[in-house]
Amino acid sequence: DQFFSPLENIRGEGRLLTPAAKEFNKMAKAFEEENRYKLKVSDSYRSLERQVEMKRKQLSGQGNPASVPGTSKHGWGLAVDLGTFDGNNSKFESSIFEWLTNNAYKYNFYHPEWAAKKGSAPEAHHWEYDGNHGLTKNK
Repeated sequence: DQFFSPLENIRGEGRLLTPAAKEFNKMAKAFEEENRYKLKVSDSYRSLERQVEMKRKQLSGQGNPASVPGTSKHGWGLAVDLGTFDGNNSKFESSIFEWLTNNAYKYNFYHPEWAAKKGSAPEAHHWEYDGNHGLTKNK
């Protein structure tokens, strides 16, 4: 697809909207250079059909939480799910989550408030792209 590009320098596979993929690829390279291992991508762009199937599974009690089809940032190619288990700690307490918290904004990725530890749907693994976010982050 002409609008999406593959994610590079990762464990796993995926693709995002091209501007998001370019920034993510820079971030993944920086992560590996600093940590000596690659980020693990468990999910990125999802087709509408896949989102419908995920929502159907959730509603039948057989799947994980999923956004209403058409509203997911995954469906827009603007979200990525990353492994946040580092062997010693998992999720919000991991060194991976800490690195992302301290560095993702430099690549215009952020962890949305709803996904925060005390958010409405805590998900340490979910990160979103916003081309303007790095310009407004207070660091």
